[in-house]
Amino acid sequence: MAQFSYEDYTKRQQATSNRGNGNYKVKFFSMPKPQMPGDVVTTIVRFDYDNPSEFLLLDVHTLTSSNNRFVKVNCLRETGQSWDKCPFCSERMQRTSRFYAKVLQYTTQDGKIVAQPCAWDAPMSVVAQLNAIYHDYEPKPLRDIIFKISKSGEGRNVTYTVTAANPERYNPSVYVADFSGFEGFKFAGSSYLNKTFSEMNYYIDNGSFPETTTRENPTPQQTIPTQPQKPLNSFEDFNTAIQDEEVVYSTPEHTTADTYSRTIPSNTTTASSAPETNRPRRTYNY
Repeated sequence: MAQFSYEDYTKRQQATSNRGNGNYKVKFFSMPKPQMPGDVVTTIVRFDYDNPSEFLLLDVHTLTSSNNRFVKVNCLRETGQSWDKCPFCSERMQRTSRFYAKVLQYTTQDGKIVAQPCAWDAPMSVVAQLNAIYHDYEPKPLRDIIFKISKSGEGRNVTYTVTAANPERYNPSVYVADFSGFEGFKFAGSSYLNKTFSEMNYYIDNGSFPETTTRENPTPQQTIPTQPQKPLNSFEDFNTAIQDEEVVYSTPEHTTADTYSRTIPSNTTTASSAPETNRPRRTYNY
C-alpha cells in the first residue's frame, strides 16, 4: 500500500525544491510587488560575503531554450581573449556581465521577521554600490551590514539602489545573520549553465543543446575547458573589462515576428584557420 504520512509529504516537497540548485532552502530573489504602477518598493537584506573579492561575477550568454524560455550560459572567453575562444562570442551572440549574489532577504510572517536565503541574478550596478559601501565600513565584513534595496521603474528601465540600513531601526538581533541556509547551494545549474565548446557548437547548428553528452571520450573540441567562475574573478576584473574591447551584443526587443537576422559588424573577421570557428553566420529563431 502506497500510504504515507504528512512528514513524508513534507520531505517530498523539500526534495522536489532541491532539484537544480542543490539546496531546497534557497529561493530566487524577488522584490515586493508595487501597490501602484510607478511605486518604489524596498526590501531588507544581508549579503553572504566578507568583501567584494568573494563576489561571483560572470560573463554569460542569454539564449532561448527548446521550451522558449530564456537561459543563461557561462561564457568560455576570459577578459582580453580572442572571440574564437567561445563559439557564442564568435557568433556575436548576446553577452552580459552579471553578479550572482547570495542574499538573505527579510520578510514579516505572523508578526515575526523571517530570513529567507535567496539567489539573485543581479546587474553589475549592484556590485559598484556594494563596493563603495564596503569601503565606507571597511574592515567590517559585508555580511555584518544590513542593507536596504530599493527598486524603481519597470522592464528594461528598472533601477536598483543599495544603501546601508539604519541599525537602530533594523536591529541586528532581530534581523539575524543566519547564513546556514546556503550550505550546499550552487548557482551553476539553477541560475546559469556551464557548457563545453562542442555543446555550444551543437546549439549553434541545432538551436538546442544535446540531450546527453559523452564525457568519458571527449572529442578534441570538448577538451577546451569551461570557465565556471572565471570570466570576471573580482571587482577589479570588471573595471578592467569595461575599459577593454568588450562589447555587449543585445537581443532586439521581441515583436510579433518569428525570426530576425543578426547584424554582424562589417569590420568583423569571419575567417579562421580553426574549423570550429570558420562558420557562416546564421539566423536564429526566438
